[in-house]
Amino acid sequence: MGYEVSITLALVGAAFISYLIADSFKSEDQRWYHLMFRAIFYMFSIGFVMFSIGAQQQFIQETGIINPYLNETVTGSLSLVKNMQFTFFVLVFIVFITILIHNVLTNIRRKKDPYNE
Repeated sequence: MGYEVSITLALVGAAFISYLIADSFKSEDQRWYHLMFRAIFYMFSIGFVMFSIGAQQQFIQETGIINPYLNETVTGSLSLVKNMQFTFFVLVFIVFITILIHNVLTNIRRKKDPYNE
């Protein structure tokens, strides 16, 4: 029973470290790749939390704990975190595409500007 707790603590610790790494990119100048690194490490953090909840769900299934409230809570939490990660991924993708299009249009505009020296 001790290894389940240590696995959960390790995954939560990894989530916390990923969050701190992502948070460290806030203080940098806001270049597009800093935004992407920050988003990637935030997604890692959410992923580690998902793994932690999944490990608890696996433990509940293997031990045969019959507690409907506990099973529903763990399953609901896992579903919520999955939806959060998917939503976050979609938002990051939209922001990345928007920045990319903005940079391309800005470069095209600079090349067409006759007064640009």
